[in-house]
Amino acid sequence: MNVWADRDMAFGLSETQKVVAVQRRRVKQSQKFRGFVVTLLAFSACFVVILYSCLPTSLFIAPGGGIDADAGERPVVSLSRVEGSLPAVERRRLVGLVGSSSAAGLLNSAEAGALAKDPEEKQGARIFATTTAGVVSVARKPKPGEKPRTQDGLPPALGSGFVWQSQSGPNTSGLIVTNWHVVKDVVNDILIIYLGPAGRRAEDEPPVREILEGVLVGKDPATDVAVVRVVAKTDREKKFAETRPLMRGNSSELDVGQTVYAIGNPFGLEHSMSRGIIAGISRTLDIGDRPIRGCIQTDASINPGNSGGPLLDSQGQVIGVNTAILTSTGNSAGVGLAIPIDAIARNVEKIMKQGFVPRAFLGITFAQDVISQSLQQPGIIVVSVVPGSPAEKAGVRPSYPGLLGDIVTGLNNQTVRTGADFFKQLDKYAPNTTVPLTVQRGKRGENGTYVVEETELNITLGLSGAPGAANPFANLQKP
Repeated sequence: MNVWADRDMAFGLSETQKVVAVQRRRVKQSQKFRGFVVTLLAFSACFVVILYSCLPTSLFIAPGGGIDADAGERPVVSLSRVEGSLPAVERRRLVGLVGSSSAAGLLNSAEAGALAKDPEEKQGARIFATTTAGVVSVARKPKPGEKPRTQDGLPPALGSGFVWQSQSGPNTSGLIVTNWHVVKDVVNDILIIYLGPAGRRAEDEPPVREILEGVLVGKDPATDVAVVRVVAKTDREKKFAETRPLMRGNSSELDVGQTVYAIGNPFGLEHSMSRGIIAGISRTLDIGDRPIRGCIQTDASINPGNSGGPLLDSQGQVIGVNTAILTSTGNSAGVGLAIPIDAIARNVEKIMKQGFVPRAFLGITFAQDVISQSLQQPGIIVVSVVPGSPAEKAGVRPSYPGLLGDIVTGLNNQTVRTGADFFKQLDKYAPNTTVPLTVQRGKRGENGTYVVEETELNITLGLSGAPGAANPFANLQKP
């Protein structure tokens, strides 16, 4: 072999080595790339599997190729099986995940919004949509020179009310039920503000309202209820006056823990809704001449302006009328109380028939229970007797300085220890009924000692609550 052949062979071996080295590097790079691709595909597959496992009844690609002709290559996402049972936290987390893909066309805003609502949220939204048209604002006519509410130009708000369907009389449209304390100072200047049906609208679009005059039909101060009839003249006004009334539930079958909704106009904010539970039943509310028994306690937010509005159950039925807040701080953060709808319904029907609720009347004022208890008395202490009342005619004795009056311990042989006991028994009887009243009466004995005797007085009960009747306590002089 000559030198040139040897040299060529030598150079050939060197080039071969170079080629082999280059090929080895390419093989290694190809292996790394394939490994990266495989890893990426594995992660992608895991992500798809996890996403699909989280949505067993929520999202799926529509059949038939999954391509929306109107949106190019955008996959169509159906929410026809969105009624899954995912927890609210997981549902919102999922919405956040899917929402980020919405810009790419996976979900539109309405579908994402529907997915965001859990069953409780949907229930609340449904109740509000179906009942809000039957809830009204109660306002008064502006005084001369008085400016309207600056934010919306509406007259001064007093409270809330709701549309009522009465079973008495042929003309039952245009009836509004509210609290007596809401309208008692403006009986000749009542305005009822209707708001159009609930629905989405632009931010700068005002709600549809109609302001109608209201006429007081009757009231029952004992249960703080008033009935107002709207005066509708034009066809538009009559349309609002014929708004569908709210359905009524049964307050005698309530349980502590039930979900409830309060709708009203707190602080003049129209048609606001809050949700809570029934925190207690059979509460007693002392806001007038006699206590209101059987009230519903709720932790749903009730504020000034909610008075007279409905308390609804989970079916959207009225179970009470929001009336008062019990608070130790003087502000609106306290325990909310609603008058049960069963008592409201009975009294509204009586108002529709007679204009008032006839109640038995005895004609006494008595000391607070805490005073009777501190003096260790077995019943209620009579402080004053109304002149000309059944109590005066029967000989009931009031208190005088240094001398206690009669202590009422029973009515028709039923024990009376507190004011609530007394009214509970008194409400059982109609006016003009004669019942025995048991009292303990003190007197001086023969040797100067103080002797307590038990006496029974027969009393024919009087009538209170009739329209036009004078307040029997108006001219009462307390000792």
